[in-house]
Amino acid sequence: RQGPPGQARPLRRASARGAMVVPMSNNLGSIDGLPGEAQVALGRLAYCVIVLWVFGALEFILQPFSALSTLLQAFFGTYLLSEDPHLVRCYGFISQSALVRQCFGAGGLSMLMPFFLFSVVNVFLGALQLVQVFGMLGLGAFQIIIVDILVGEWVCQTA
Repeated sequence: RQGPPGQARPLRRASARGAMVVPMSNNLGSIDGLPGEAQVALGRLAYCVIVLWVFGALEFILQPFSALSTLLQAFFGTYLLSEDPHLVRCYGFISQSALVRQCFGAGGLSMLMPFFLFSVVNVFLGALQLVQVFGMLGLGAFQIIIVDILVGEWVCQTA
C-alpha cells in the first residue's frame, strides 16, 4: 500500500514459514579438521606467507604505502595459518597487540575469505603494474630492485 508522497512505506515482516536461515559462525574449525590434501596445500602456503613478510618488509623500506597491501595480506595469511609450526611464533608475537587482535580476531579458517580476496586483488593489480613496467622497459626492468620485489610478491600471491 502506498502512503502519502514523501512518507516512507512501512516495512513488511518476513514470514517465518518460508524463510531459510544459514547459520553463520566465527569459529569455522581447525585446520587439523581439513582433508589431508588441503593441509598439505596450506603447508605450502605457509612458505608463501613467509616470503610475503620478507618482500613486504623490503618494499616497505623502498615504497611504504605500496607495501601496505602486501603486509596486510601477510597478516591475513599469518592469522589463517596460526596453527602452522612455521608461523606460530610470528602469530604469537603479532597477536599480543590488542589492536591487531581486535581487527583480526582469533585467526584460523575464518581468515580464509579475507586472505583469498586480498590475494585476488593484489594479483590483479600487481599484474597491471608488471605489464606496464615490462611494456616500457622490457627485460631490463629486472635491473630495478623494486621490480624484482614486485615479481616475487606476485609469484607468491598467485601460488
